[in-house]
Amino acid sequence: MKTLVLENGLDLTTTWWTEPEYADNELYLPGQSRLSAEDMSILESVSNAADKNKLIIPAMPQAAMEASRMLKDPNSEIADIAVVIAKDPGMTANILRFANSAMYGCRFPIDTVERAVAHLGMRHLQTVVLQIAMNRMSSSIQAKAYAEKEWKHSLACALISRKLAQRCGLDEDLCYLAGLLHDIGRLPVITALHKKGLAQGDPMEDSPTEIIVECLHRAVGMQVADYWELPPIIQDAIGNHLTGRMEGEESPAAFPSTKVAEAAGNLCLAIGEGCFRKPYAVLDCPSLRDIGLSRPAIQKFLKEDLPEVIQDLRTGY
Repeated sequence: MKTLVLENGLDLTTTWWTEPEYADNELYLPGQSRLSAEDMSILESVSNAADKNKLIIPAMPQAAMEASRMLKDPNSEIADIAVVIAKDPGMTANILRFANSAMYGCRFPIDTVERAVAHLGMRHLQTVVLQIAMNRMSSSIQAKAYAEKEWKHSLACALISRKLAQRCGLDEDLCYLAGLLHDIGRLPVITALHKKGLAQGDPMEDSPTEIIVECLHRAVGMQVADYWELPPIIQDAIGNHLTGRMEGEESPAAFPSTKVAEAAGNLCLAIGEGCFRKPYAVLDCPSLRDIGLSRPAIQKFLKEDLPEVIQDLRTGY
């Protein structure tokens, strides 16, 4: 796996991105000027629908929403949360799978929801519940190839974010969630575009669909965050991450976890994980520098940590 990271044409010194993301406080995105008149019309139509809160935002599964609310209450009891989760067979199966995984330190079989909830603990359980909700949302998208691509990208960003958090002494669960959910607004936009005749078949690099999704996903993501009652720190990751921030370009992020998610997304672009591979100057990535990683530390991460994440993804984490 080290060969994939260090060789195989991976360009760590130049970037496809040549303009700041924001110019005169307006979002600038490469490729937008190449949209046809018809595609620009679709962009404006979907944008207007988003502005009026008329896009379809999938609801969080009822059990997940109830559990998520209870997890915010310090007085909630594990037994009560387990009862809520047990109402949803699919969620129950997933909670048990996570609880029995090596990632959460399982050393003996866990066969009941209450034991699974107790083993995971309140903090890890919130992460697991939101991951299940995100996966359900992806599965509900009719544009299956696009949904699969977005899920792979989200999971890759989450795993890379956790590794970066470990390196930097940051909260692993918060960074994992920031990486997992920061692009969540892409899914409702894809659904809207699918209905208008775009997002059909397999995703294509630099296509009108990709450009329009990139234009709108932050604003739509904030609507999902509001509907799902996500905490401010995750809202910051959704609304304030930048796709390819340049050296000297100021970040609007309020939390380190947002910069971690941003950096994870840039690493995914560099290796083409769940997205179209783009040259990215990883060693000079502003987000990685912002969280305290020097050039040698970034190189160490690429050699030691990133191959492990790639291996996890290849073996079906």
